[in-house]
Amino acid sequence: MTNEMPLQALYNEALRGLAQGKSEMDMIAALTFKGVPEVNAKMMVAAAHKEKRAAFRKAGVEAAVRGFGLLALGVLITAGTASMKGSFFIVAWGPMIFGAWMMLKGLFRALIG
Repeated sequence: MTNEMPLQALYNEALRGLAQGKSEMDMIAALTFKGVPEVNAKMMVAAAHKEKRAAFRKAGVEAAVRGFGLLALGVLITAGTASMKGSFFIVAWGPMIFGAWMMLKGLFRALIG
């Protein structure tokens, strides 16, 4: 194996490549080109792929929770101003629409990984 790059640097390179959309086969080829045995390259890319999916899922769940919070805030503002029995009330479309979009996008990302 190559002496110039330690294993962690090669693993990080594989992780970055996968996060940027490169295929697993491309990353295996890149690692073997750098002197990593093919078996080890496959193991590193598989581990990096698993870590990437976990990170994307976590980010998706966090985005969905924030989106739900915005949606709930919009509903609460609308319901609160409507219950004041005044002559007008505020419909908080912005937080509701943006929150719903953010929640759906986060859920999709969490499901897909």
